[in-house]
Amino acid sequence: MEKLLEIEDLCINFGSQPDAVRAVRNLNLSVDAGEVVALVGESGCGKSMSALAVMKLTPPAAIATGSIRFNGTEILSAPDSVIRKIRGREISMVFQEPMTSLNPAFTVGDQIAETLRLHLKISKQEAAKRAVELLSRVRIASPEKRARAYPHQLSGGMRQRVMIAIALSCNPKFLILDEPTTALDVTTQAQVLEIVRELEGEGDTGVLLITHDLGVVADLADRVVVMYAGSPVETSDVGGIFSQPMHPYTNGLLGAVPRRSDGIRRRLNDIPGTVPVIKSNPGRCAFADRCSYAADDCAAKEPELFDIQGGHRVACFHPVGVEEGAIL
Repeated sequence: MEKLLEIEDLCINFGSQPDAVRAVRNLNLSVDAGEVVALVGESGCGKSMSALAVMKLTPPAAIATGSIRFNGTEILSAPDSVIRKIRGREISMVFQEPMTSLNPAFTVGDQIAETLRLHLKISKQEAAKRAVELLSRVRIASPEKRARAYPHQLSGGMRQRVMIAIALSCNPKFLILDEPTTALDVTTQAQVLEIVRELEGEGDTGVLLITHDLGVVADLADRVVVMYAGSPVETSDVGGIFSQPMHPYTNGLLGAVPRRSDGIRRRLNDIPGTVPVIKSNPGRCAFADRCSYAADDCAAKEPELFDIQGGHRVACFHPVGVEEGAIL
């Protein structure tokens, strides 16, 4: 398969050394054409910051190092003129909160048409026509009427679908979805996910899915990267993550998900504590203070990702379900 996106040793820091906050540390991942890769973890784990780096939209205070290649173009060092041609045309992003992404002073039809006219150089009339077609594609009823509406006149689910329509307007090769179903009711979530499934089945669009909703991951993803404190701690195909989670953090996330078969009396597991802020090389496992499997070696050295079986990789000295000594 063609590799659309390749991220190598991505680090994103805020501030100057030695007190810089390390928001993302040594992230490596790739996304093939037609593949959905999910970035999973609690808030503050570096998921959205990684996505912003792909779009070259990290805050001015952030310092990004490493490599991000899209279709052979190095994003981090590319001039703004090149990025403007790629962003919105070849790479599109659906942001987490559509109300802050849409301009309240313009109708949603005008905002979709603006993207079309900017990248495809079509007439105002043609752009307006396509905007209505896109609203219909994302299952918004009465698309001609909704195209004349302002963002505040639409529900949260409709605004999210408008953002998807804008993202799909130029038929991008790569799509980033940042928490696409957050704060939506169950019915609207299902509709949004169905739109993404249809997109996945239509062609070779690669998708980077950012979420903490493991139900969405199970429904859409091909591969999963679990992040903690800015670093990847486990990577595998989606089946491996759900059938045999090896990192204690992944195991804890899955244990906190309610299951229909558990009944109403089962108490959900929780992970004590919060995600730490990493300001320097920790020299130890960042998850050790929250981990019931932690031992002396966890406090002496930071584990690196290693392959246990068939591409299932984990950064842990004591993986769940793996015999002691098997990682040596």
